[in-house]
Amino acid sequence: MSSILNSAASAASFFSPKSSPYPAPNTGQPLSAFTPSLQTASYLKSLPSAKFLNDSWNLNPDELFTKFTVAEVRNVQNRLQSDAEVKQEELRQMVGERYRDLLQASTSIISLAASSKRVLVAIEESKYAIQKRNDVPETPHRNGLSGVDTDRQLQAIQVLSVHVKLLLDAPEHLWRLIERRKYLAAAWLFLLSRVVHRALIRDEENDDDQAWCKEGIDVQVDFPLVQRQWDVVYQFRPQIIHKSTLALRDAKCSRDDICAILVTLHLLDSRPLHEALSTLLSQRSKTLDGSFNSSAKHGDPSQDISTSHSDFTLTIREVTQLMKRSLSTIIQTMTVAREIFEQKEGLPLLIRVLMTIQSESTSGDGKNQIDELPESLVLSTQKLLANLTSSANFQLLPESLRLYKPYVDLDSSSVKLSQGQLEKKLNGWLSDSSKRWKKSCQQWFLGLKSAKETWVVRGSLWRYISTSALVTSEKQQLLDILDSLAQDRIIDIWTNILTGAESQFRNTLMSITAQLEAKKLSETTSPSDILFQSPAIPVITHSTKHFSDAPFQKYQTSLKRQLVGRSAQLEEVLCSIEQCARVIQNDFLQLKGPGSSVSDSVVEKFNQIYQPKADRMTNAVGAAVEATVSSILGQASVRLHTMAFLSQLTDDLIASSTFADCIAGSPEVRQAFKLQIESNHERVTDKWSQDVIHCTLPESDDRVFSTSPREPNGPSTLLSRSLLQLCNHVQSLGVIFKPAKWGNIIRKLFGMFTTKWVERFEAKYPQTVFDLHFLHKIAELNNWTESSDLLQDALSACDPIVEIPDVIRYVDESIFRSQTLLCQFLPEPTGANVETLLLHLGTPSAQTHHNALDLARPSPRFGLLLAGNISHQLD
Repeated sequence: MSSILNSAASAASFFSPKSSPYPAPNTGQPLSAFTPSLQTASYLKSLPSAKFLNDSWNLNPDELFTKFTVAEVRNVQNRLQSDAEVKQEELRQMVGERYRDLLQASTSIISLAASSKRVLVAIEESKYAIQKRNDVPETPHRNGLSGVDTDRQLQAIQVLSVHVKLLLDAPEHLWRLIERRKYLAAAWLFLLSRVVHRALIRDEENDDDQAWCKEGIDVQVDFPLVQRQWDVVYQFRPQIIHKSTLALRDAKCSRDDICAILVTLHLLDSRPLHEALSTLLSQRSKTLDGSFNSSAKHGDPSQDISTSHSDFTLTIREVTQLMKRSLSTIIQTMTVAREIFEQKEGLPLLIRVLMTIQSESTSGDGKNQIDELPESLVLSTQKLLANLTSSANFQLLPESLRLYKPYVDLDSSSVKLSQGQLEKKLNGWLSDSSKRWKKSCQQWFLGLKSAKETWVVRGSLWRYISTSALVTSEKQQLLDILDSLAQDRIIDIWTNILTGAESQFRNTLMSITAQLEAKKLSETTSPSDILFQSPAIPVITHSTKHFSDAPFQKYQTSLKRQLVGRSAQLEEVLCSIEQCARVIQNDFLQLKGPGSSVSDSVVEKFNQIYQPKADRMTNAVGAAVEATVSSILGQASVRLHTMAFLSQLTDDLIASSTFADCIAGSPEVRQAFKLQIESNHERVTDKWSQDVIHCTLPESDDRVFSTSPREPNGPSTLLSRSLLQLCNHVQSLGVIFKPAKWGNIIRKLFGMFTTKWVERFEAKYPQTVFDLHFLHKIAELNNWTESSDLLQDALSACDPIVEIPDVIRYVDESIFRSQTLLCQFLPEPTGANVETLLLHLGTPSAQTHHNALDLARPSPRFGLLLAGNISHQLD
């Protein structure tokens, strides 16, 4: 404590104002010792009447008062006083900050003082011991044995030095062997070092290997370094065991390295073979856990696999690498364990390595099997010492150490492992590892968004497992897990596709029908209008690096849609379910295709799981259509365009849509679906036919027919307008593309029209009679018996007064002239004599064309026009 106070006092005196180059203003020190600092000099320089003062000047108060005024001297005094206060504050802060360092320095000084005292005491003791030894009288030498004794002592000291050197060099070589992952050599060197240490500390004078004992050298007393060095070497035993155990986690570790590690654990830790196998399997389980955890960023194993991860996507390469990395660990562990522990044609590899250690006691077949061991597993003390840096010195070691081999009891139960225990442990570990692998793979499979990607990954892993070195039963176990994973993921993908397509179909159908009813969509839904709407031609820019046929496929799809007369609204509704069915059909074709390595049983299992989902999807589509039709038809007033759209939709689902056939549902459900759609189609067309007849049939007006000519040569304006309107409405249903399909609908529509026409217009005028003949001719051409009989009865009941001469010829001519306009109500052309498809009934007969002024009677005011003046002006 006194030293601390002295140090503090000295520091205080050092940092006191007296030690400063600036004298204190109130001290008795003369001003001649004052040496102004740079700050004071700069201040004096700044005075208006002061000259520059050099540091070399020795000033006293008389000189100051002589050269400067009183005010200037006071300024100098004030400046010096302020500088002293600033320095004192800085000193106080510095002492406070360095106080801990000061205490530590004082403590170190005390420790140094104590150490110095101990050194001095040790020097005095050494000096006393040396002087005492010099006082001992020398032993007289015998003349005859002096050289022999000297050589014997020298040899004993050399042997002792070699023992000690091996013990001293052991830590360095052990570190080097551990770093190079040569754990068996490190264990061997450790055991050799233990034998050397025991030889050094054993005090047996009769032992020839311990010549230093005969010379009276006690190693424990004379060389305490030996025990301390052994304490250092002994610490390597747990390190070798720990490092070698961790090395078993490396999936790239070869069979020979794993075998050497297991021998190391048996020699150092006395582990039986079944425990060594358990250690290998447990470490590989940790390796699997590490690979699963390192891939946790690709999926959260705690989440339910049934949930949809729309933002979680992995490529085929990533999923394949993740699964193969963990799968290779399982396969390599099983393969290596069998190669090391399994007894096939001879002894297990591990037993043969242990027999190498006791090779002197083996002969016959055992000797031959030992000779077949890899070079890295055959180790001896000579080979180990030859690789050390000072191997030449170790030739002085006794033969018992140079030929040292660790002891292995080959008859002990610890070196025996039955094949039943081996199979039980391996099968149990494989079962547990496969379950954990399957759980992680379920998360990785979630990153695949299509059945094709899933099947590609499954094929790659299937080939990897099939070509592995596992036994057949183990391969089949992993293949079954792989098939289960792929099947579950594909079914999950298909379920999501079906659910999304069903929802999109229902929402789109409701949206479009609502917009049609609200007149928010254009009414250009007629297939005839679509036929003349050219799709955009695809354009390939020069900046495209890779050619893609997607624009051309889209263009081809547009052309096909245009040819079948499918409107944009209809395509928007059907594309979702048709695309869904097409994707699933392609997936099934890939499953059944060549090179898929899928058995019929696997495909059948897919079918059994998928069919109920497809049937549910089919029933949902049918229910959505029926609900929409019932909702539309249940309204008080329905637009014709809405019903025409629903009619086209139901007809496409029955006839041209690929949904029902490609969805791969059961035949019974498919047939029920078509019957359901046909029923709704009939409901829509019946309602549509009634509304069309209601809006196209004109009101009865006798004034129109009363003013008609006595001998008409064509149908009336009302009939022509009505038939043309019917043709336009029929075109909106797509009849021009499917005349055979829509023949029954046209027949019913024409029958309803003729029935209403006969009821509304009586045959009491020549024009009405001509109209009946015209309609009757159309019915006869189409063989519509009901309509023909109805019209024939109406003609039979008409008054003979209104009979028109040569009416049949005029009717035929009228039909020939209007066959292009009324093509929907005329039969399809047959035979090879038809000149053109536009003229169903053939080419009309030649007729005389009349001037328009001759056909239309001029107005009475026509003669009042100044035609001459107008022609004169035109000239």
